[in-house]
Amino acid sequence: MVLLNQQRSNKAKMNTFFTNKPQTLLDLYNAVDPKKSINFIKSQNEVVSLTYLQLKEEALKKLGFLQSKGIPTGNPIIIILPDPSDFISMFWASIFGSFIAVPLSITDNESGAKKLIHIIKELKDPFVITDENLSNSFINKTGVFKSIELPEEKIISFEQFTSNFEGKIESKVSKDDIAYLQYSSGSTSNPKGIIMKHRNVIYNIDS
Repeated sequence: MVLLNQQRSNKAKMNTFFTNKPQTLLDLYNAVDPKKSINFIKSQNEVVSLTYLQLKEEALKKLGFLQSKGIPTGNPIIIILPDPSDFISMFWASIFGSFIAVPLSITDNESGAKKLIHIIKELKDPFVITDENLSNSFINKTGVFKSIELPEEKIISFEQFTSNFEGKIESKVSKDDIAYLQYSSGSTSNPKGIIMKHRNVIYNIDS
């Protein structure tokens, strides 16, 4: 999302910056200067900086792990990661692999559990990537997450991503493919998912 926000803020430059207008998020990423940096504020006293090249390298390592699991393209992957740099690398791993990223913010209470359970049922057994504490709660069905019905092999702790093997970027990506799903907060009713195709995101950036 950070990349998208930065591109949106530079809208005035977009039409002159690109020789060929990007059709997908892959095109957009490849058009960015790899030496440019993104700053992630992790805490009041900690800021982490990554170049777009470093971010891509991290994302490809995450993609290699996902592909080693045999996850098919087009499969939804729920991403629940509070650390911004961890989240953005996983988001782009999903984009590079042509999975459907489903970024979520889940609170550790009844409301958060209800939201997650609804989304899991709606997506029909997606993969879930989160931190070690939440993944253990999901697997062991402890506390407010006791009602989650998801096979253990589909719950992946971020700490498992230790592979240095870079995955293969999916080349057959169309502007009409789904890039990610954006869910509402679900504070007043069940969360509703909005389908964001590559062309939708590119249009939003360019508008």
